[in-house]
Amino acid sequence: MQRMMAVVLVIGLLLVGGSMAEAQSGKKTQQKSKQTGKTTKSSKSSQTKPKSGDSKAATQKKGSDSQKPADKPKPPADSGKKANQEPAVNYGSLPLTRLFNGTDLKGWKLRHADGRNFWTVTDGVLANTDRGTDLVSEEKFTDFELHVEVRVPKGGNSGIYLQGRYEIQVGDTAGMTELTNSMMGAIYSKIAPKMNAAKPAGEWQTVDVHFMQAVKDASGAIISKPMVTVILNDELIIDRGEIDGPTGGALDAEEGTPGPIMLQGDHTAVEYRNIIIRKLPPREAPKPDEDEEPPIPPKPAEKDKGDDG
Repeated sequence: MQRMMAVVLVIGLLLVGGSMAEAQSGKKTQQKSKQTGKTTKSSKSSQTKPKSGDSKAATQKKGSDSQKPADKPKPPADSGKKANQEPAVNYGSLPLTRLFNGTDLKGWKLRHADGRNFWTVTDGVLANTDRGTDLVSEEKFTDFELHVEVRVPKGGNSGIYLQGRYEIQVGDTAGMTELTNSMMGAIYSKIAPKMNAAKPAGEWQTVDVHFMQAVKDASGAIISKPMVTVILNDELIIDRGEIDGPTGGALDAEEGTPGPIMLQGDHTAVEYRNIIIRKLPPREAPKPDEDEEPPIPPKPAEKDKGDDG
């Protein structure tokens, strides 16, 4: 009995010892694991830490991004100035002139003095009632801005001639999907509008024009074609279009010289009102640079030194 109890006691001590050993081993493993994890974390931190140079670059970039446009240096006032560049003109400050006074035909004349006249004035409206003669302003113009209000009947057809040479087509073309150089607002037979902004027949429409006449050099040759911008019913339909020569029905072909405003009256009935013009300073032929030296003429051909006989 005593021997059996001794055996049980020994087994119990062995079990307790084993448990304590396992516990001690587990504790060491946890401590080692913590140390390993700590080392790994520290190593990761050292890898992601920016270098001193990178930190300086980041600081400089941040300062650059925070700089406002107003802080940037401004270019010299004349850095973009070209030789012989004309000063900017405030067109809005130039006076306006009523080309049609709304009362009578003062300042206008028939294209053909003996032609049939169907132009009348009623309540501020200048109307052509039948196929007759074109109406021409007595005053001539170079560069200008023009405002005209026009009303065409169903199937109506007329035109506004700039300088009496370049026709802006006036007609009943509302709803047309194909853009042609014979529709409302086009430079007839030359430039088609980029959109159809025409209103239906019987409605008043506005035509606003910026025109610059052709420029000739000293020899009389055209070096810059006439240029036109057309706004129809507040829509930009032609933007600085160059006109390649006079259109059909022009008064003359004297491009680069002043010309009148002409209203076409030999097609159908049409009505105009509020014809207002603003004269603009004309474009001039570019002058040669002052620093440019004149071309050196070629040397005369030397006489052959052969025998005279």
